[in-house]
Amino acid sequence: MQQLEQELSLRQSAIETREQQLEMVQLDGARGREAIMRERHSIEEVRRTVRVERCRQRRLWIHQIKEMNAKVLEQVRLLAEERKKNCEQATAKEDAAERAFAADIKMIEEYLPKLISLEDIPVNPEETDIIRRQFDEVFTQGEQTYLASAEEEQARKERLGRGLEVYRQRMLDDYVGKENGKLHDAEATERHLSSVVDQVLN
Repeated sequence: MQQLEQELSLRQSAIETREQQLEMVQLDGARGREAIMRERHSIEEVRRTVRVERCRQRRLWIHQIKEMNAKVLEQVRLLAEERKKNCEQATAKEDAAERAFAADIKMIEEYLPKLISLEDIPVNPEETDIIRRQFDEVFTQGEQTYLASAEEEQARKERLGRGLEVYRQRMLDDYVGKENGKLHDAEATERHLSSVVDQVLN
């Protein structure tokens, strides 16, 4: 009887030990799940912060590109106003360049949503690369056209400046020539009058 009680006590103790172990495992599992959830929340918070920062950076890029486009259009507009002020007509090349600028900028702004997405969405890398190459080509062509037009405009202004300087010099030479002629005529008249006076007195 005593032996049975001892065996029962041992079994009961073993059961209690296993129950405690099970409780510890369950507790560890719960703690592990809590730790995993905390880690997930932390990772999600980091991801959210990164998404917000990326979105802010992309908005800034779009704003800067639109500002640059607006400056280019403003320069084109000022050139057109200057020609109008000077009663000049745009050459066919200048008109074509200005139209090309406007078309390029319009296309760039249409491509912006594809080039710079505000959301982190999966994209086709090949399609994105093609669009970026097209964007680079358009921007490079537009920049080259603008620089060529600006150089041509500068050369035209320099030619006008030189022509104006030549015209001013001619006007000055003509004025000086006329003044010298008047002085020569006055001297001749004075000599003639002196001669007449001398003849009368003698």
